[in-house]
Amino acid sequence: MQHDGKTLTKEQREKGYKTSAFVQTIMDLCDGKIQLQQAKKRQRYYINESRQLDKQGKLKWIGPADQ
Repeated sequence: MQHDGKTLTKEQREKGYKTSAFVQTIMDLCDGKIQLQQAKKRQRYYINESRQLDKQGKLKWIGPADQ
């Protein structure tokens, strides 16, 4: 179930940003898009991107039923 995340706490949002960034970074590493040395920088990029999308209301959150 997707939702807009309005009921999430700040901590839950931060955990979501970090989890998403981790998964995206691992996919980039596996696809050969980045090297291991670039992973930390790429992860920060994805966290910031998620925060921006969330502020704009464009980020979709997944509830426990979808996992």
